[in-house]
Amino acid sequence: MEKKTDNTTVLISKGSLFLVNNIRDTLAKSGYNVIDSAPEVESLQDLRTESDIFIFYLGDFIEETKEAIVFLKDMIIEDEKELYLIGSPEEISTFCRYVPKNYVRKALERPLNVKDLLTALEETEVDSDKKKSVLVVDDDGTYLRSVHDWLSGKYQVVMVNSGMNAITYLGTHTPDLVLLDYMMPVCDGPMVLEMMRSDSNLADIPVIFLTGKSDRESVSKVLEMRPAGYLLKSMNPYQLVKAVEHFFEQQKIKPQKKK
Repeated sequence: MEKKTDNTTVLISKGSLFLVNNIRDTLAKSGYNVIDSAPEVESLQDLRTESDIFIFYLGDFIEETKEAIVFLKDMIIEDEKELYLIGSPEEISTFCRYVPKNYVRKALERPLNVKDLLTALEETEVDSDKKKSVLVVDDDGTYLRSVHDWLSGKYQVVMVNSGMNAITYLGTHTPDLVLLDYMMPVCDGPMVLEMMRSDSNLADIPVIFLTGKSDRESVSKVLEMRPAGYLLKSMNPYQLVKAVEHFFEQQKIKPQKKK
């Protein structure tokens, strides 16, 4: 699914509220195409492909709509959506029991100055243009979420938990880098890399293997595939972030060397 480039925004709310109407009108006057949605799984599913920006106006209904909130969380992770919250500190805190705060682009407290929302939306557009995208593939959910948390401050990070899900994702997306677990069940890292290299649309996407083994024999097997590099899973967060930063810095230098 390609990222949207228009200004379509989904505004999630329950009931007709004066401030919701004000937000809708202000966004429309600022050039946004606003689509309304109820906090229901069916409504969110229908609008899944309509926008990458979702604004959730919270209320005292969070607990009764938690199924929709969990669905929204999965959609944000899988489809790289941007989520903005508007609510009281208590409502935001309750919401974040179901959607960790690192998946929320911006949480704005009431009373809201709508100009603050417009500023946040504009900042997101600028950041999205600048940030490199990283696909992280690992069957260990805990490690997957950890890497996401470490990298998401600097990069657009997408997580998938299997080799086949990675291939499915790559069918419609072109990340700047793939961090690929070497050992996974059914479809492991080498199989994913072989499939990528056999597809002209994917062959040039750089892949760095993630491996839990550092002995010479294991590392040699990893390097036989000639990936862009490999990272040990034992790396601490600082080391991993620095390794990814170094990779992108080297990518900038490479074209200059060809002259």
